[in-house]
Amino acid sequence: MDSSIILLSDEEEIIVKPSTSSGAQASTSIYTKKFNFFFNRENTETVVENAQEIGKPEFELISPVKEPEVEPILEVEEPMKNAEPKSKRKRRLKIQSEMEKPVSEPSTSNAILEEAIENAPPKKKRRTKEEIEEEKIQKEFNKFLRDEKASKNSKAEQYLYCYVNKNILAIDEELENSLMTVFNERTPKIGEQLKFMEEKPMTIFWKRKRLDAMREGGKVVRLDTMDIEGVFAIVLDGPSFLELIKKDSIMRYVSECLKEFGQDDPHLTIIVFGRHGVREKQLHQTTIEAFERFRVQFRFVDSSIDFSYLIAQMHRAIAKIERKIEAAVASPLPIVNAEKGISEGHNLQTDWWTRMLSHMFRLSEENKRAIVKEYPNPFQLIDFLLSMDGGAAIQHLSKLEAGNGRCLGPVFAQKIYHMLTSQDGNHILHNG
Repeated sequence: MDSSIILLSDEEEIIVKPSTSSGAQASTSIYTKKFNFFFNRENTETVVENAQEIGKPEFELISPVKEPEVEPILEVEEPMKNAEPKSKRKRRLKIQSEMEKPVSEPSTSNAILEEAIENAPPKKKRRTKEEIEEEKIQKEFNKFLRDEKASKNSKAEQYLYCYVNKNILAIDEELENSLMTVFNERTPKIGEQLKFMEEKPMTIFWKRKRLDAMREGGKVVRLDTMDIEGVFAIVLDGPSFLELIKKDSIMRYVSECLKEFGQDDPHLTIIVFGRHGVREKQLHQTTIEAFERFRVQFRFVDSSIDFSYLIAQMHRAIAKIERKIEAAVASPLPIVNAEKGISEGHNLQTDWWTRMLSHMFRLSEENKRAIVKEYPNPFQLIDFLLSMDGGAAIQHLSKLEAGNGRCLGPVFAQKIYHMLTSQDGNHILHNG
C-alpha cells in the first residue's frame, strides 16, 4: 500500500508513507525495518507496536508538527579549482588572528628564548693571517717544550752519546760486538748513541744533546748543542796497569789524565781490563790513595761482556743525573733525621752506634748491620783501629762481609776509619 494511517490516540494521527530512497534522510526521522520503534514529540513518547503492518522496508515519518526550515545550500559560483588551498587559508587566518591580538607582555617561552640568545657564546670571529701565524709559532714552541722535558726524563738516555776510542777495541777482539749488542738490548735501544772515535786515546767520554730555541723572524729556531759531560773513563789493560804500579807512577798518570780532559772538577773512573798481577795489599793502598787525593775510582773487569755492561750502566747513571740534581734542588732533604733514640738500658750503646752509622752517606742497611754485629762497641773498635797502621786498619775494615755476600769496600772503610780516629777534625769525608 502507498500509505497507512496508524491511530496513536484520540486526538492525533500520523501518516506513514514510503520514503523516496532507502538512504535519504527525512526532515524528522528515518525508521529502519524493526518491529518496535519510538517516536518522540514534545517530550512525549508513543510506542507503535504494529510496525509490521507497514509494508515497506524504510519509511518517512510525517508529523502534523511543522518541520524546521532548512536554509537552502547556495551554489558555489566559482569552480573548486579556483578555491583557496586549505593550508594557505589556515596560514592566512593564523596571521590575521595574530594581528588582531592586543599587545601584551612577552610569554614565558619568549623570555626563555631571549635569555638563551643573551647567554649564547659569541659568534666565532674570523681569524686574521697574523693570528694564524701566531698559533703556528705557539704550537712549535709547545712541541719544543715537550721535547726538552722528555730529554730529561723518558728519553734521557737517547739524548746522551757515548764516545769510545777505537784503541780500546784492540784490547779484545769481541769488545766492539759486545758493546753494540748490550747497547741495542737496552730499553730504550741506544745503539745509535754509541760512537767510536780516533781522538783521546784509551778514553771514554759522554756528550749530552741540549735543546734550546729562540724566536726569530716570526719562526721558532732550534739551537741544539752537544755539551761534554764532566765524567770520563780511562781504560788500561792488565799489563799497563801493572807497569804503572811498579814504577810508582800511577798517581802522576791520574793527575795528567785529569788535566788533559779539560773540564772543571771532572770525575774519572779508571777501568782495568783483564788480569794485572798486582798484589792485593798494594792494590788496596793505591785505590784508597787515588780516591783520597783525586776522588778517582778503580773498576776491574775480566771479560768483554762485563766491560760492556759497566759502560751501559755508567751511560744510564749519567743520563739521569741531571733530573736527580733538579729534584734535589726543588725539595732538599734534611741531612739529619730527627729520630728519638733510647735513653737508658743495656742496648743504649748499640742504639747510638747504629745511629752514628746512619749519618754516613750511601752506607746500606746490610753494611750497617754487619758493622754493628762485628763491632757492637764503637769504643773497642776505636782502640783496635788505633793499634794498627792506617792502611792495614782500612784494609781490615774493607774485608768485612755483609749479609748480602758483598764486602764493605775500601771507600766506606776509609770513611769509618777517619770518623772514629780523627783527632783534629781536618779529615774531609767525601759524599761520593
